[in-house]
Amino acid sequence: MENKNIQIDIRLVWAIVVADITNTVFVIYTRNSEIGSFSFIMLITLSIVLQVILISDIVKNRLFNKSFWLLSMLFFQKVAQIFYLLQRQKLIRLGNKLAEEKKQ
Repeated sequence: MENKNIQIDIRLVWAIVVADITNTVFVIYTRNSEIGSFSFIMLITLSIVLQVILISDIVKNRLFNKSFWLLSMLFFQKVAQIFYLLQRQKLIRLGNKLAEEKKQ
């Protein structure tokens, strides 16, 4: 049996983050209506899907300060998602560099 990792395009993850944040703002403005209830369900769904995608990405890659990013994803979800996506390539390069230095 082959090991097949699911690869998700970073543009799709960015689209989910933007949709998640937009939906959060929409839920705040439409709290007491039927549309707000549907939006709240969508917010929960998008948040869970996004958290699973980002946490699996963090666990799968060799990152610098992996435990910090996992904890920040749990406690500061919306802010940590954006900062992680902005810093992702740099964190992966740093993690690979540190892993190579440990081998030597």
